[in-house]
Amino acid sequence: MVASPNEDWQIKDWNKDIEVLADVQFNIGQYIRAEGSKFA
Repeated sequence: MVASPNEDWQIKDWNKDIEVLADVQFNIGQYIRAEGSKFA
């Protein structure tokens, strides 16, 4: 889920990058796979 001020919240595929700050991206699916989660 992506929440931005003054905008509708968005539900995204967690295997896609999201921009969290200018020029800073995060991919939760990639992160939890790297941590060994069986749910990714």
